[in-house]
Amino acid sequence: MALHKVFVEGYGCAHNQSDTESIKGLLTANGFELVDMESAAEWFVVNTCAVKDQTEFKILRRLEELNARIASNGGGLIVMGCLPSVSGAKIQRTAPLAVQLPPRLEALADHLNVESHAFDLLGERVPFNPLIAIVPIETGCLDYCTFCATKRARGDLKSHSVETIVRAVERRVHAGAREVWLTGEDTGCYGVDIGTSLPLLVRAILGLKLDFRLRIGMMNPHHLKGIALDLFSLYKDSRVYKFLHVPLQAGSNRVLSAMKRRYTVEEWLNLVTLARKRVPGIRISTDVIAGFPSETSEEFLETLRALETARPEVVNISRYGRRPKTLAALMPSQVPGWMKKDRSRALSRLCRRMSLDAHQALVGQTLDVHVNESGKGGTVIGRTLSYVPVALDQGTTGSRVKVCITHAFAHYVKAKRITPFPSNAFQPLPAVTPFKILAQGSHF
Repeated sequence: MALHKVFVEGYGCAHNQSDTESIKGLLTANGFELVDMESAAEWFVVNTCAVKDQTEFKILRRLEELNARIASNGGGLIVMGCLPSVSGAKIQRTAPLAVQLPPRLEALADHLNVESHAFDLLGERVPFNPLIAIVPIETGCLDYCTFCATKRARGDLKSHSVETIVRAVERRVHAGAREVWLTGEDTGCYGVDIGTSLPLLVRAILGLKLDFRLRIGMMNPHHLKGIALDLFSLYKDSRVYKFLHVPLQAGSNRVLSAMKRRYTVEEWLNLVTLARKRVPGIRISTDVIAGFPSETSEEFLETLRALETARPEVVNISRYGRRPKTLAALMPSQVPGWMKKDRSRALSRLCRRMSLDAHQALVGQTLDVHVNESGKGGTVIGRTLSYVPVALDQGTTGSRVKVCITHAFAHYVKAKRITPFPSNAFQPLPAVTPFKILAQGSHF
């Protein structure tokens, strides 16, 4: 297949963002030209997401538009990612000219008849932000949540080896990355299939004598329980963002059981309490679904009460939407749309207030900030050690500065710069020899 000018776009989570970077890297490494304007493209590659029904609807509309374009002008359309495994028939009806591929880089390489290092984190990529290295540590998970369609696309857990991940981090930091994201469907179960664990991986990464900041991705409570003390001890390294993403999903134990979530509300609350005790200043992020099938009004109030008790600084709110080929889609007592909307709005009001309260408590404080992206009108955006977004009127991306927080908003704070951040300010944990203490697994 002769591809020349290609327009690539991606949707979804950090793992999907990483896949999109690898797609672009595969194309450029094999002589294809990436274009930023779709009007200049001959072919299109769309990396899709299947988590939410609203996202699916948006993607299908986009695919319909691209299908009409290539029907008129020629070229081609490749659809990758999670959606083909979940809603392949819808894609076929919407964009009959599209070629559908699974979320595996080697499938694209095979289709294009080019070389690929499909399972090698050291392969070529085009980062969406050169200052941020997104490093997938696994694909798939060990759970079967009744609302989740991603399992069908990503499958069971397959962890990359510790050695491969550490080498990928080292390479990306040497290439200019100042922030590293460890990502996966559930980082808490990392290594179960290859005889290691997330704390051992993080310790090995922190064994690198390099200056970067590390953000650890989402982990489910039932996996976090077994590693919490070991993991939280690693937050003492000043390079680790004091940030924990641990989903609640519902404040009712009956609803959690119907979701096939393998923890209780009390266990989630205990983990949040433990995190705040062991890691002072930690910022808690969580996820909540409004209107899961059969959720009663009283059970929804339990969700509000759990959130008010834990007061997480970040809450990702989703209205439940039926996902194809999931058990929840077949459950009776589906909650009507108007009720899901009302519950979502109530959650938003509560969570906006909690987030604003947390940010207002920062006003007047002097904090260290890593500037990692450009904002609008010459502004720049950075992150505190607790991963709070900070807007600065001016600055240089890639720099580190001390700032004074001046204004608080629900989703970010504003600050004024005080002084540059010392280049040797990070305080690593005691050195270890990473690979002598870790069980080795092969990267998949």
